[in-house]
Amino acid sequence: MRKKIGGHSADSAAGYPGPVFNDEFGDVYAVIYGFTTDGFTYRELRDRVESVRSELLRVRECRKVDLIGVQNEVVYVDFSTRELAGRGINTDQLAESLRAQNAVNASGVLETSRDRVAVRVSGQLKRSRISSS
Repeated sequence: MRKKIGGHSADSAAGYPGPVFNDEFGDVYAVIYGFTTDGFTYRELRDRVESVRSELLRVRECRKVDLIGVQNEVVYVDFSTRELAGRGINTDQLAESLRAQNAVNASGVLETSRDRVAVRVSGQLKRSRISSS
């Protein structure tokens, strides 16, 4: 099967990493769904797919749902070095301000009779003014 499917990876859409093979004994895929982003942002698509995943896991016979090909979220920050310099801010200060807002810290563990969940508090991107020192 690996040989037959692997030969078709050149026919895949641009940016698609190709087929993924799971060799874990006992894992059997009965259905594979594909989701596209027509009319949705990647974040909206991911939220929808996570919702579908949650619903599928409620089905008694469904033991596992894997998400394959998920794209990592990335935030790009564009800025004018000239404008930063005019405000007395250097790029290190900007980077440190963004890093401080988005720190993820372990906050503890929530334990139930069935699960153990790590709780993390993350900073959210928020609009703020960077003050120069």
